[in-house]
Order: sequence, then C-alpha cells, then structure tokens
Amino acid sequence: MTEPVSPFASNRDGTSQIQRLLPALQADFVGIDERSLRDQLMLAHEFAKELRYFNDENIATGSWQALLNPEAKDGSDFAAWLEQIENFVKQPENYADERFYNLHRPHFVLYLTFLQLLKNTQGQLNQLTARHLDFYYRTVLSFKKKPPQADRVNVLIEPSSQVSKVLLPMGALLAAGKDSQGKELVYRTESDLVVNHAKIARLSSVYVNKQIIGIREAREQYSGTKNDAVMEMLKVVLGDPLPGDALPIYPPKVVATFDLLTQLYTLVKFIGIDSGLFMEIGELRSLIQRKYSRGPAADGDWQAINRLLTEMGKIRSGDSSFTLPAKNDFRDFDSNIKAALGFSSTTDYFSTLTLAKNFTQLYEQ
Repeated sequence: MTEPVSPFASNRDGTSQIQRLLPALQADFVGIDERSLRDQLMLAHEFAKELRYFNDENIATGSWQALLNPEAKDGSDFAAWLEQIENFVKQPENYADERFYNLHRPHFVLYLTFLQLLKNTQGQLNQLTARHLDFYYRTVLSFKKKPPQADRVNVLIEPSSQVSKVLLPMGALLAAGKDSQGKELVYRTESDLVVNHAKIARLSSVYVNKQIIGIREAREQYSGTKNDAVMEMLKVVLGDPLPGDALPIYPPKVVATFDLLTQLYTLVKFIGIDSGLFMEIGELRSLIQRKYSRGPAADGDWQAINRLLTEMGKIRSGDSSFTLPAKNDFRDFDSNIKAALGFSSTTDYFSTLTLAKNFTQLYEQ
C-alpha cells in the first residue's frame, strides 16, 4: 500500500540551473497577439454579419458575409470552408483548378495577403516582452554577455605500428569533419603529447560504504524505547573511546543508565535555582557527608547549624523574632531547613537529600 502523493509535491534538488528555466518564465510563453489565421477569418466573418450590403441600386440586400464564402449556407459549410482557406494559404498550387474559383477572387486574395503581411507586425508585437527583458538586463542592470568559449573535446590518438612513439606538438590541428552548417571543424592541441602504444589493461574502482550517524539519526533510527534512544544519542557525543561506544562508567563503579541520569538531574535541579540554595555539586556532597558523619558528641555543632538556620529564617521572613519550631529535634536538619526556607511539610524538594546521601555513599565505596 502506497501513501498518496501531494499534488503540490515537487522534486527539486535546488542546485540545477536547468530547473530555473521554467517555461512560464520564457518571453514567448504568452504572446501579446496570439490570433491565428483561422481566428482572423472567424472574426471577419462575424464582423461582416453586422455590416449591411447595398447593391448597385443602393438597396440593402443582406450582409458582407459572402466576402469569405458566397456559397456557405450553414455553420458546417463555413467550418469546412475555413479549413480549405488554411490549406490554400499553405499550398496554393493544389487549388489551381477552376473548381476553386472562390479562393481566387481578387478581393479575397488581397484580403488573405493582408492577413499574411499582418503576421510580420504580429511577430514584432509578440517580441515586446523579450525586448523589454533584454533592455532591463543590458541597460538597467548593465549586464554584459560572456565572451565566446571554444569547444573542448577529448581525443584518442593511436600511433602507427611502424613507430614506437611520436611527439604531437602543442597547437597541432586536428580535423573533425563539418558542423551542422557545413563548415569545417578544426581542433587545436593544448600541450605537447607523446603518443605511444601503452594501453589501459583494466579499469578498477573502489567502493566505500560510508554511513554517517549523527545525534538526530541515532534517535530516529533506534527502534527501542524513547529512554534508550536518548542514551543512543549520548553515546554519539560521549561514547568512550569512540563516538557510538558505550558511555564511560560513572565514578566509581556505576553504569550510566537513563534512570541514573534522571536522578542526577533531580539532584542538580534541587541544589540550583529551584530551591534557592545556589550550591555546587561538590558543596552539596560535602554538606551531606558532614551531616551523616555527626555523632552524639556533635551537639554543639548542631546548635551552631540551627543558629545559622534561624538567621536564614529571619532574613527570609523579615521577622527578627523568627525561631525554629520547638517541636523539631535540633538534629532534624530536614525539618529545620524547611522551616528556615519557608517550605511546607508536604514539599518534596528535600527528599532529594536522601538521594544526595546515596551518591555520597557511591563516592565512599
């Protein structure tokens, strides 16, 4: 089953000069006056119907339609008469018989001669668009025609069997017969050439099956899941040792997967502008290491940390009397920093701290 082709589809390579030569852009595609001989005769026939004919006694006796065919009685006769007139103009010698007297009437032949001469004026009128275009290129835009270029051809020369080699000097004349107008064609060699009996024994070619895969192709050509396609794109950029190879091991021993990258993104997003921490990853790792390494003897440190959190809360809220909730354990860093930064208990931003701890443990392995 094939897909329907759009009627507006066009096969263009966008580079060929030949595709710019559209027929509709040619100067003679539409003529100013495109009336043919038959058109002129039909016009005269219809116009003659409107002209009253007066006889010798100055009495109206019909129209001037008899000028073209005095014997025509209906429309079918006139159509046949038009065809006969066209053939008469093309080959008058075929109508020399007396049976074709109506074609040889002096006034009628004079009218046909006028129509033939009118073609000259008609042809000049139809050249107006081409002349206007030529004027625009030559005069307005000042375009100049390129100088003529000589034809170039490849010539196969074989020496006589009586000599091993022969020198064909530069400028030697080579006869090439006659052109379409009967003029002799002569070509001139461009450089010295030593002609010998050497021949080509075999022609060979090298075929290279080259396929370029970029980031976009890696995604579009992959038939797996979207997550796997993303990993294939990353392999093109970060593959080790070459583009397209597997991603390097995440320090120290973790294989890079889409889920791992998602967790890393969540961690980076957490410590960045979204939470207001504006921390570097190394700073967060050091902070988590310190948090989980605090023992029972670190109560003084925790009190110092809570004092800093209290100052953060005062600055954030603008309330000089701000304090951490009394119900919070002074070691409950998660709850205390939420209170200092104004997060509600349902906010899940700080659930990422557990994730950060996991990555810290990875580095401790």
